[in-house]
Amino acid sequence: MNPYVTLALSGASIIFFIGYILISKSNYYQRFKMEYHMRNTFPYEFNYQGTFKDNLVGNLFLCLSFIISMANYAMFDMTHSGFMIFVMVMGFFSSIMILVINFVPLKLLRGHIISSVLTLISAFALPASLSIASFSIYNANENKLALATAIISLVLTIFIFILLMNPNLTHWAQAEKKTNEDGTVTYIRPKYFVLAFTEWLCVITIIASQICLILMTFAMNYKV
Repeated sequence: MNPYVTLALSGASIIFFIGYILISKSNYYQRFKMEYHMRNTFPYEFNYQGTFKDNLVGNLFLCLSFIISMANYAMFDMTHSGFMIFVMVMGFFSSIMILVINFVPLKLLRGHIISSVLTLISAFALPASLSIASFSIYNANENKLALATAIISLVLTIFIFILLMNPNLTHWAQAEKKTNEDGTVTYIRPKYFVLAFTEWLCVITIIASQICLILMTFAMNYKV
């Protein structure tokens, strides 16, 4: 595949995703009169208590990012090694999971937890596959760009592995206790809601992995 096509598609996918975040945050503030914080708010809450059209522009940007990402991986060159097939499959899977995690609400508890687990797995497997594939390119022709891509992808993989090992994920639903002035006790969402923040970190890692895809595609076509 022409690396400049990968650059254009990956760049467009990332730009549309950033647009989705910015537009949806603005829409969230207009609807609820409060700031949206990734550290304690789930991705699906951009559409909380609303329909697709309530965040129409933001959701369209997300869908465009998804379509472009799928097209990018569909056009991926798999002729260099068998590892490239794994990259394509995980690219498809992770792109789908970004879409799912942004629309399956927590009230569908089982469905949301399954979606969250699959998003974690895809966020780990995608950079891992990119790292292995890039290292195979380096082994074949000692391409330094391929080695750099393998290392960057490995760092992303290790980062997600650390998130997976976070013991606080087993207590993700725990709320903070707050005592009001009248003596009553209420429970509020913590400043860092571990599952919500983890979902966002996984989504961002999947999107960032497209940068590694760009680098690897250039390494497949140009020796550095």
